[in-house]
Amino acid sequence: MSAVIGFLLGATWQAHAVMLAGTVTPSREAELSSVSILSYNLLQWVHPLLFVLMNEATGSMKAALALLVPFLLGGAVVVSFVNPARSQEHVSKMLS
Repeated sequence: MSAVIGFLLGATWQAHAVMLAGTVTPSREAELSSVSILSYNLLQWVHPLLFVLMNEATGSMKAALALLVPFLLGGAVVVSFVNPARSQEHVSKMLS
């Protein structure tokens, strides 16, 4: 299970970088990249904290690792609402 989660997290990071590069107006790349990095840095402590709390409460690493699944599912739901074609069309209109 941990190998699958690791694979998903690695793929998610790369997909995020590609999507950000393809759907952002060139004049706003730095601004939106910094917002993305800031939100990542502000929220990166949430899962380790919940992992430790779950591990201490249950004494089970499996239960603590399973806590990652809702985070991945929540991210999948958010990404499912992103329309890359519409974003690229919007960027093209702004450039012309």
